[in-house]
Amino acid sequence: MIRAVGFDLDGTLFDHCAAASSGLANLLRERGWVYEGSANLGQEWIRIERGYFAQYVAGNLTIVEQRQMRMRDFLALANVEVGESELDELVRSYLSHYENSWIAYPDVLATLNDLRELGMRLAILTNGQQVQQETKLVKMGIRDMFESVLAIGSLSVPKPDATAFMELAMTIGCEPQEVVYVGDDPHSDAIAATNAGLHGVWLNRGGQEIPVGVKTEIYSLSSLITSIR
Repeated sequence: MIRAVGFDLDGTLFDHCAAASSGLANLLRERGWVYEGSANLGQEWIRIERGYFAQYVAGNLTIVEQRQMRMRDFLALANVEVGESELDELVRSYLSHYENSWIAYPDVLATLNDLRELGMRLAILTNGQQVQQETKLVKMGIRDMFESVLAIGSLSVPKPDATAFMELAMTIGCEPQEVVYVGDDPHSDAIAATNAGLHGVWLNRGGQEIPVGVKTEIYSLSSLITSIR
């Protein structure tokens, strides 16, 4: 019997791509710089972010270092080179614009309300920073819907380690098999959760090809309740 639902945050409940795109567009606009990449601003940022953030999660980079490296690589697409002191200033400016663009996906609030009406316990498991992720939830107006928010700083190990998912289940007082975990990454969310004994669900908002190992796939959170009944 399913008693609880755990969620990833960025790309699952929170539209990180849209916020990043808005933040970068505002940064470029205020500086008079022109982005020359072929991809959407947010998508390009996430592509750059993926490698550096993985190094941060692995403990090979600090949060400041990975932010600097992401910004330097992105600025190269606008043919801009800056020194380290200006790089820090640009990171701060981007983060300010990014934070002003935080918004939940349109299907989030109704889904969370429906799950709560069913008596589901709700929690967050994310590899983001604890303070920033908590703040996102507050700004989106949904923090009070979750019993727990587990993030870097409160986890002994990050996803996709099975221990992270076990800690999620234990924190909300459930056995792993009683918990559904939903995330936008098929590997570190859905497959990893399934391997840890939870019911992993891949939220495939982009309609990508389903990888081997994904047991349950949905294209919108609106389909979540049907998929777990």
